[in-house]
Amino acid sequence: MQELLASFDGLEDPRIERTKLFPLTEIMFLILCSVMCGVESWRGVEDFGEDRILWLRKYLPFKNGIPSHQTIGRVMSLLKPKAANLAFIQFISSLTENPTGEIISLDGKTLRHSFDNASGQKAIHILNAFAVNSGLVLGQLKVDVKTNEIIAVPELLDLIDFKYATIVADAMNTQKKIATKIVENSADYALPVKGNHKQLEIDIIKEFESKNIDIENKNIYKETLDKEHGRIEIRKYSIINADFLTQKSEWSGLSHIGKVENETIRNGKETNETRYFLLTFSGVDRFATTVRGHWAIENSLHWVLDVTFREDDCRVRKDHAPENFSSMRKLALNLLRQDKNSKLSIPRKQARSSRNPEYLESLLKLNTI
Repeated sequence: MQELLASFDGLEDPRIERTKLFPLTEIMFLILCSVMCGVESWRGVEDFGEDRILWLRKYLPFKNGIPSHQTIGRVMSLLKPKAANLAFIQFISSLTENPTGEIISLDGKTLRHSFDNASGQKAIHILNAFAVNSGLVLGQLKVDVKTNEIIAVPELLDLIDFKYATIVADAMNTQKKIATKIVENSADYALPVKGNHKQLEIDIIKEFESKNIDIENKNIYKETLDKEHGRIEIRKYSIINADFLTQKSEWSGLSHIGKVENETIRNGKETNETRYFLLTFSGVDRFATTVRGHWAIENSLHWVLDVTFREDDCRVRKDHAPENFSSMRKLALNLLRQDKNSKLSIPRKQARSSRNPEYLESLLKLNTI
């Protein structure tokens, strides 16, 4: 945590000197602690600070007390997100081990109420890098619209350590340049193929249709069955060598093609979906784990942000504030997940942090001043 506070100290304060009554590091620390305790608004941050002022002064001076919610909102709207995000990423890298064997899911999420009709600002879209096994958000990047993720993915990859990991993303990011960047950094990929590469998809479908997959071969075929909440889901995974593709050389590192057949039965209704993936690795077990990991981001990250942190209901809209607040939520989530010893859910960890300052201190690993 001392490293994080040092990162906050290193941020460029957007205010002019005469308005810096409250140090930027104190404001950032106050917001982080508040969000870890379940606070969802700038006014709530102010209230948390007023209630915990003596506790906060154990770690930072807060010489001039607690800033108003207007001041907090104004500072966060002016703070340059790229600098704040870099500080976030640098700190998270200190929490994570070497990413060897990690599955890193790249997926975007729109902040539904971040639009501002008065200024013409549309709801912002955030691209996230999520480490599936550790449950940590490794970084984020704002994109103007969802389709611009293609441009943002290489930029986000430049910011995080993904060497020896497996990268999985949505079909729009199945791009040759992205594949090359991943392989050049000694990582693997599982990239889905859809209509944006029509001929490639046609060739893959034809090859699978012409082959008789040996379902007894556990290296190339795997089937799973899940039953929960009245839903039955059958998944069939299979992989084949990619040598049949005339386009193989165009995709850096490509070695195999994966196929997933999903059959879902809910309330007596059956739905089916088939997806294909470009792979730089073999082994159907690894393929199944990677694909399931990417799907899990909906529950492990997006659902938690929406339901626990109420991100979609947040009315923070001014300038850079939505992006910066999003970054602080994910930093708080990462720190809450550092408690590996308890079986508490994230909401219960927030509630305990709010009730018990010692528990919050244990998550933050703070040193007194």
